[in-house]
Amino acid sequence: MYNENIKKQELSLEQRGIPSHSHFVVEFQDGSFVTENEVNWSDISEETIVDHFGIKKIGMVCTHPIKCVTINHAGSSITIVPNEGEQIYQAIKSNAVLQNDGQTLNRIVGRVIGRIKDGVVLEEQMINQDGLIFGIRS
Repeated sequence: MYNENIKKQELSLEQRGIPSHSHFVVEFQDGSFVTENEVNWSDISEETIVDHFGIKKIGMVCTHPIKCVTINHAGSSITIVPNEGEQIYQAIKSNAVLQNDGQTLNRIVGRVIGRIKDGVVLEEQMINQDGLIFGIRS
């Protein structure tokens, strides 16, 4: 099972700076699951250069065969099921605010998930801070 070989996180979502209403659930092709309560996305992915609708970007692409991924944020959720030969990436959207005391406050304002094939983004969906869902397809 894929989930048995993935490094588990010792810290809770809140301790890692992630609000409890914002998380992912991954089901792998072998039927095993991982959630963001257990792992970071970086534990199951690698940086990959992708063609994001004509612009080269770095995406954190899952390295394991995925059956489906669900992201939850602000009371909304999106589930993506990749087709044969496709990969999935996921990201957190955040704002960094410089405070008067010189400290930086990072605030999560959304989540993004997308499908990739042969290094090209085919579809991307986002849930914003208000729970509204936006998307784009090639």
